[in-house]
Amino acid sequence: MANVQLTHQSYKHEKKKFPIYLVLDNVSDIVNVGSAFRLSDALGVSKIYICGTKPIEILKNKKLTRVSRNTIHYVDYEICDDTKKCIRNLQLHDITVLALELTTQSIPIQNYSFEQQRAYAFVVGNEQDGVSQEALDTVDDTVHIDMFGNNSSMNVSVATGIAISQCVNKIRCYVEKQ
Repeated sequence: MANVQLTHQSYKHEKKKFPIYLVLDNVSDIVNVGSAFRLSDALGVSKIYICGTKPIEILKNKKLTRVSRNTIHYVDYEICDDTKKCIRNLQLHDITVLALELTTQSIPIQNYSFEQQRAYAFVVGNEQDGVSQEALDTVDDTVHIDMFGNNSSMNVSVATGIAISQCVNKIRCYVEKQ
């Protein structure tokens, strides 16, 4: 039997939301915000929080619908002026907030103990400056993606996809073992 690529219509999959949230801390590039929506749809993220100084401008940009492949119309999101307040609100709802950033205290994401019964939010930062210090001072933990080349950072949408995928896969492993 030939290995034939499936169409979007013929691919049958379980639609599912995980207790995972995404906080965009001053992410300003339309492509990265659009990619965050596509990743969130594909990986079952429950909600995106768009924080910072320009979220309204980003959301009004017509390019965002194209880049997100229309997922902006059905992925739940909220605009927050203040990242720190957003993080504190998530923590009040018993959500563990993790910054995705290389710091003196960050641990490799593959070593982080994700628990099945917990909810997690990932804070990802601005394309130039990363996660703000104010956000780093507020989160519960900081995780990073081990890198083996010359560079110490990667594109925010790529890093976001890796981190959320790691979390989803660990949570799913717990469920499948039961």
